[in-house]
Amino acid sequence: MIKLRMLLCADALIRDAESNNMSAITIYEELTPIGLPLFLPRLSILSVYEREEGDLAEVIYDLRVKLDEEILLTQQIPVNFQGKFRFRNLMVLAGLPVAHPGKLIIQISNGEDTMGEYSITINQPVAPRVVSTTT
Repeated sequence: MIKLRMLLCADALIRDAESNNMSAITIYEELTPIGLPLFLPRLSILSVYEREEGDLAEVIYDLRVKLDEEILLTQQIPVNFQGKFRFRNLMVLAGLPVAHPGKLIIQISNGEDTMGEYSITINQPVAPRVVSTTT
């Protein structure tokens, strides 16, 4: 059975060309905007899948991005293991509007069965404030 081993959301994901390792920059867990709607200029999604001997080498999964129960985006994820037992997918959403506070949920499913999800809390906005000054 193919399993989703990792699901992570960050501002940026970088793949080292020499080692093929991934680095995550600004992992999203909770966001407190200055105002709403909030516009995320970039949301990078890393998903890692593993299969066993005898599992299909090519499958298609569904990505859903929701704000609470409202679906903001759906996208298919083609997974091709190319003879290997692990597959890593990096997807970048360029521009995601978030209209109100709640849970931003990134969900990967196989039809109706949810394989995994990642949740980002969107807090109530705070008033703008001065964080540093120079004289």
